[in-house]
Amino acid sequence: MKQIGYDRPLFVQPFDHRGSFTKSYFGFKGAPTITHDTEQHIQVARAKTLVYRGLLRAIDMGVSHIGHIFDGFGESTALDRGTKPYGLQEELLVCDNLMSEVLADKVGAHVHPVWLKIILRCKGIENIILITDSRDITGNPPGTYTMGDGFDAIIKKDEDIVRIVDDGRLAGCIMTMNGAINNMIKHTGINLKDAIRMATFNPARAIKISNRKGEIKAGMDADIAVFNKNIDIKLTIVNGSIEYYNL
Repeated sequence: MKQIGYDRPLFVQPFDHRGSFTKSYFGFKGAPTITHDTEQHIQVARAKTLVYRGLLRAIDMGVSHIGHIFDGFGESTALDRGTKPYGLQEELLVCDNLMSEVLADKVGAHVHPVWLKIILRCKGIENIILITDSRDITGNPPGTYTMGDGFDAIIKKDEDIVRIVDDGRLAGCIMTMNGAINNMIKHTGINLKDAIRMATFNPARAIKISNRKGEIKAGMDADIAVFNKNIDIKLTIVNGSIEYYNL
């Protein structure tokens, strides 16, 4: 079974520490809550805010990975003056049961490069998933645009992030997946093979389709991207058919 027709994880927020999830998936809100033994084939991801007391319960009820860690999670509060506060984000870093989605934009606006390196060291190559958080104005040149949600947003030269015109708030990205791979390499120093794994095999494993996607080998779906040394896409093959050609 696929949730709402997609091979994608179901994101939930907020988590009720008493044991109920509220669905919030691509604008689909207010649906019946998920209990421990219902919809067992849906992959559940944790997005943004969550109180620590609910984390282990959330994992027990099916949460398998974290949506864009360190972006939108808020700040922990120190209990004693001068001490480093401890909170949910730190617990997520050391929780081996959870994979982590991460936004590696070009300028480090969503997640600073230092945090990317910390995430890498804590979660490991095999537990990080690169995402783009790209908006509907992706692909446009620098300028001001009205997005589908009605907000006016600005794209600046040499940036792959989107900001709201009125107050400058971050509002996602215009980043492409090959851009995310390039950014992760530049920010953390990992090699190309590992960065590609974060964009291919890892997400396939997270939603339990790595038996047919995420690798190039016999028996797998023929979904292939060919790129040059700058990671510019030159050819894409989807299910064995050429869909884009720029060689």
